[in-house]
Amino acid sequence: MSSRSTFRLIQFGAILLRSPRLLFKRKQQPEKPRRILIIHQLLLGDALMVTSLLARLRAQYPTAEIEVAGPPILASLYQSRPYGVSFIPFTPKSWQSLFALLKRPTYDLALPILDNRYSWTAFAIGSRWIKGYENDKKNYKDIPFNELIPLPKDPSSITDIIGQLTETKEELLYTPEQWPQPDFSNFSLPELPYVVIHLGASTPLKYWNNDYWLRLARELNAKGFVPIWSAGPNELKLVKAADPNGEFSSTAGQLNLAQLWHLIQHAKLLVCPDTGITHIAKHTFTPTVCLFGPGNKEMAGYSNFFNAAPFTAIDQNIECRNQHVFFKRQVNWVQHCKRSIQTCPNKAACMTNISYNTVFNACLNALKTDNKQKREH
Repeated sequence: MSSRSTFRLIQFGAILLRSPRLLFKRKQQPEKPRRILIIHQLLLGDALMVTSLLARLRAQYPTAEIEVAGPPILASLYQSRPYGVSFIPFTPKSWQSLFALLKRPTYDLALPILDNRYSWTAFAIGSRWIKGYENDKKNYKDIPFNELIPLPKDPSSITDIIGQLTETKEELLYTPEQWPQPDFSNFSLPELPYVVIHLGASTPLKYWNNDYWLRLARELNAKGFVPIWSAGPNELKLVKAADPNGEFSSTAGQLNLAQLWHLIQHAKLLVCPDTGITHIAKHTFTPTVCLFGPGNKEMAGYSNFFNAAPFTAIDQNIECRNQHVFFKRQVNWVQHCKRSIQTCPNKAACMTNISYNTVFNACLNALKTDNKQKREH
């Protein structure tokens, strides 16, 4: 039997044992939950947007044990235990992951983040109160919830949406001290001062012009900053395409997330498409210039919680950023594009038409702002 089949069998058995609770659900959330679980399978960017929820939960329940169950690749970032949180590696296809959760003491409050399918896992492990966001249409994923709240009716950032799963009324603001630097295996930092130019993204629709990337690296180098290429382990070809002669050093595919955090923390600037690495930079307050193509800067770029982070979003007003799906929900105010490179009607013009001068000038402004901040402190 495969690991996935074993996972489903164990979860189904646990659900059957607890099934009477579906008929006699609690009517009221525990007033002071002692143990809280956040469960998700989010990618890096969305996962780091959960920080707003961690901060608000800690403010509301200062003595509670808070645990995050998420993709194992994120574990290294939680080594420093931000907000006193513990991390549990969780893979939905792994029965070992489920068994590890079953062995934990019972959770008083469980919060599946945006993807409601994990409500069943929260129910199977005996969580006393399960809370999440409504779907636009009722389905089986909603059955285990004790409480479902509506998504905001007006445009909001994903960071702030996730944070609203608590009742905390106070508006909290992130500062880097709230997330201590994760432990990392030693590696050689580039020569100071350096800028990180990250080329990778979740879709080719977010790629910028290769010639522009190389020109940007050269001109920043002429200003006295050492350019460092960055990309994921499956994106080495992007660096080769941008810098075929290897003019500048690359860390592409060489660093784990904790090392990448350290690299970004000491950079003078991060320049990149709209991708998960920008959210590391928000946590380290590294000045960032982020190029938005199909994504929405108001949803994935700016937020109330990270308002103090030095972040510049560059985008264009385009008609084809007109799809409204948000975690399988139809939300009218959501405006982004989830097309593939094959179905894009405009050949990724949302990215390729971003001018070089716009990005270069934004980089210079971000570097000046960073220098000013350092003098003031």
